[in-house]
Amino acid sequence: MFARIFAIGLVVLSVGCGTSRQVVTVSTISQPHVAGLGFDSACLSEAEPSARCKGDRIVVRGDPGQEKVVRGIQNQIQQGKYHRVVDESDPSLTVSIAVDAVVPEYRIQRTRQHFPKQCIEREEQCWSSRELNACLQKANQTRNQAARDRMTVGCRQRHRRCRFVCVTYRKAYTNYKVDEVCNGSIRLDVRRFIDRDGDAVGSDSGLLLGSPTLQGTSSSSRSLRGTEPVVVGEATLCGYAISNAIKKAREHLSPFEVDVQVVFADLALRPYQGAINQIRFGRFNAAHRELDEAFESAEAAGLQPDDIAWIHHAKATVHHLQGQDGACLKQLEHATRLRPDLLSDYASPSQGYVTPEGHFKRLMNQCAR
Repeated sequence: MFARIFAIGLVVLSVGCGTSRQVVTVSTISQPHVAGLGFDSACLSEAEPSARCKGDRIVVRGDPGQEKVVRGIQNQIQQGKYHRVVDESDPSLTVSIAVDAVVPEYRIQRTRQHFPKQCIEREEQCWSSRELNACLQKANQTRNQAARDRMTVGCRQRHRRCRFVCVTYRKAYTNYKVDEVCNGSIRLDVRRFIDRDGDAVGSDSGLLLGSPTLQGTSSSSRSLRGTEPVVVGEATLCGYAISNAIKKAREHLSPFEVDVQVVFADLALRPYQGAINQIRFGRFNAAHRELDEAFESAEAAGLQPDDIAWIHHAKATVHHLQGQDGACLKQLEHATRLRPDLLSDYASPSQGYVTPEGHFKRLMNQCAR
């Protein structure tokens, strides 16, 4: 599977603002974080890959009670379709991975918030004439003249006033909330016993390739009015956290294919167009030969230094796809000497594709890592 890097999709020709461009989507290989388990880019030039290009034969070990984690790591390796999982008794095994699932860290937090009774709708209410008459009759029943006068004035003042009265209430209630989180981690101890050429390495304990820790998290947040929510629970949530950690094993242990978009300037030069066609099908050595021919024929074809810079850009792209970032940077340096403006910032066109200038800047950042 990993003996070739190949391209997929059609070359897209487009002429918009800025340099005319050709966009090619290439399926290439992303190397695992444990470098000793990576794919050797030298294998790309082999017509028939040798044994050293076919991955490792790996055994995955774990303590009793960690069988589920071991099976999960094995599945991730097998899904990579590069390495092969073998039994511990297999004499052909080359790499051993010891698995240690750390006890997950589970936390739960319960909170409640009380909301008192609250008015949500009010209406304006005023005294009616009937209420005024009732008030005046009560005032007239008062024997004291001064008191009767004060009550009479008060009745008439209240009759002229209106007030807002609540007609709809929201009942008091309590909100209950439960937040849960579980963090899981799996430690791996990766050791090589046989190298890709079939020679024993390290001592009896093997050669340490890496000790990555896979981290996984799972969380839940639930809230209800009037009653406390049912919790997910430590067992379930931490099971999800460990599963999420297991899913990260592939990127640490096995090469995997990723699609990348490469963008070239559209030059009317036959060897240059031939090189792009070779790149489409992953024939990188042939692409280098075509680009070398493009350099030789550029002057006769009347190409200007600005155009020749794009040939260097194509050459750098091929080096990057082959994992040769040092050679990539050298080609980009040649290009910037011919076109210093390539170091400026360029915006992507409205069609959504990156410009050749934009791809140049991105490629420079990738090759400089």
